[in-house]
This record gives sequence, structure tokens and C-alpha cells, in this order.
Amino acid sequence: MRINRRVAIRAAAAAIAGGTSWLRAQPAWPQRPVRLLVPVPPGAVADFVSRTVAQQLGSTWGGNASAFVENKPGGNTVIAVNSLLSAPKDGHTFLVTFSLTRQLPQLGLKLNFDPLKDLLPVGNLSVGQLLLLVNAKSGIRDFPSLVAFMRKRAGGATFATFGVGSVGHLVALQMGKALGVEIVPVHYTGIAPGMRALLSGEIDMFLANLDIAQQHISAGTVVPIAVTGPKRYHVAPNLPTLAEVGVPGLEFVSWIGVFAASGTPANIIGRFGEDLRSALRAPELQAKFQAAFVDPAPQSLEEFRAMVKEDDELNTRLIAEHHVRLE
Repeated sequence: MRINRRVAIRAAAAAIAGGTSWLRAQPAWPQRPVRLLVPVPPGAVADFVSRTVAQQLGSTWGGNASAFVENKPGGNTVIAVNSLLSAPKDGHTFLVTFSLTRQLPQLGLKLNFDPLKDLLPVGNLSVGQLLLLVNAKSGIRDFPSLVAFMRKRAGGATFATFGVGSVGHLVALQMGKALGVEIVPVHYTGIAPGMRALLSGEIDMFLANLDIAQQHISAGTVVPIAVTGPKRYHVAPNLPTLAEVGVPGLEFVSWIGVFAASGTPANIIGRFGEDLRSALRAPELQAKFQAAFVDPAPQSLEEFRAMVKEDDELNTRLIAEHHVRLE
């Protein structure tokens, strides 16, 4: 078949012009500083992760745009979510949060939004495991000695959590059931108060991120017993998983991710996700994360969605099984 050269050239020129016109039609983004809403106070792990990523984004964008953190603590992350949903859906406001936000309906909280429909995943920032800790003065050094202690503890062993429905709460309930021992969850307002309660001997056990626990482990004031993940933690390979020591079904990972309000343009969500992954791969960010015992998670959007879905299913099952409700 013969192809008319002039027709082909005109068609190619039209396609290029059309493509160029389409590119010109795309508005520049970001047009102003990007706001990251964080549902915890300054100093918390999610705050550190968010601020470090926000700073790196400025470099990723070549100094032509910036991002900043706005702390919106309280209300079991609801305050931050409502701030996101009330903001213009133009891709300049995002939420940085964790699994609790997605558990709120299962915990019986009456909401004016559906976190599974109104919050769209953009990208993950960090992922890690939680460490089961005891006070060094207890004499407990491994999981068998912890179990022996719990069986003898009159009135039940106490387990500090950072809130109703938190990972620590669900682990405490499931661990007690699996081992046939009484464990009493004691709720605190966050990780820092829970750690102080463990250090003072006010409670027997606590579940915390490595970045919070490391200084106390190094000082010899707390002892790590096990980790929550599906496999051993690469930074603490000598610690068994809970499944290894006889508490299956608690393969929790601790993730911190970015979400957009439903209605945010899909092209901006895709672009921001790519920029987040670029920021997380930057050596200077990884060095800061490593110094704080935080693992960056430059996952693809599909990988992040799959991880969140698996986490949702585990949390939903445990919340229903143990009849956990926010009061």
C-alpha cells in the first residue's frame, strides 16, 4: 500500500500540535505551597516523617514550589480529616495519616465522612514494625519469661496502648486470647505517655516504634521481646515475630501514608505520588530517616493500595472479634 507523503506529514503535524495543545491545557502544579495536614502534635513519628518529606519535596521541585506541615491533632484523626475535606480539592491540601483513620467506622464512631470512599491513597511515606517492650527491672528477657510473668500476675498483666482501637490495643486483646492469659489494656493519649508509664513501672508492657524505643533500649531501661511484622525486622533480626512465639494473626506493619480528598484531580494525585517517591529515594532523606530508625517506603500506588487493604482486613477482623468500640 502506498502512503501519500504529504498526507502523512500533515497528519503528524496535526498530532504534534494537538499534543502540544493538550500539554498547554494542563495547569501548572503546584501553584502555591502544598499543605500536609498531620493528625498528631509536633514531635510524633508522623510529624517527623511529614516534615522531613516536606523539606525534601522543595528540593525535588527544584525550589520552584514548597510543602509545609500543619498539625491538626485530636479527635482520633477526625479533626485533620475534616480540615482536608473542607479545603479546595485542587491538589494543594493532603492528609498524612495511618491505619486508625480507616478503622473509625468499625470502631463505632459516627462520622460525617466515609474514610474508605472520601480519602484516596496517594503514596506511602514510611513502613516499619512495632516492638513489644518490657521494663528492664522486671527481669523479663524473652517471650517465655514474659508468658510466665503474665500467668502469675494477679489481676492481669497491664499493657499500655496509645488509644482505643490502636494497634497496641488490638495486640493486647489478641495476645491474651491466644495465650489464655489476662491482659488489661491501659489507654494513654499517645506513644510518649505510654513509654513514660512503662519506664516508671506503672504498666508491664508496651508496643512502640523503634525510633521511640531505641534510646531506652540502648540505655538498658527497656527490653524488646518481639516484633509485630510478618517477618523479622531487618534492624533487629534477633527478635522473634509474635507468630514465631505462638501468637499468630498479628502481622501488623506500622505505615504512614498520604491521602487526597475524593474529587482531587487524578493527574495531580498521580504527579504528587511520583514526586513523593522521588523524595523518598533521595539519599539525604534516607540518611535522616535512617538516623531516626525510620524506613522510607517509595511504593507504587498499587502496592500502597494493596498494603492498606490488607491492613484494613486485619484490623476489621480483630475489632469485630473483640467488640472494640470508641466510647
